[in-house]
Amino acid sequence: IPNAANVNVGGRVVTAGGNGVSNAVVYFTDSQGVTRTARTGSLGYFKFDDVLAGETYVVVINHKRYTFTPRVITVEDEITELDFVAIE
Repeated sequence: IPNAANVNVGGRVVTAGGNGVSNAVVYFTDSQGVTRTARTGSLGYFKFDDVLAGETYVVVINHKRYTFTPRVITVEDEITELDFVAIE
């Protein structure tokens, strides 16, 4: 039985105009209900290390000024462009 590898998942949170959103909280929840969080940096980037591949996750962005559509993703390999654009 092959073991699932751990990969990195990251992306960027931006405004509708393409500017990075800093201090957004990214919630990354697995199918067991375990949630990890990350905060975006000054340019809107976030990253989660050691994500179990082959699993499904719900990703929710929370920011006091902007609204984002949550996503359900299945991680098969490293993801570097999991980008979210604000709804305005």
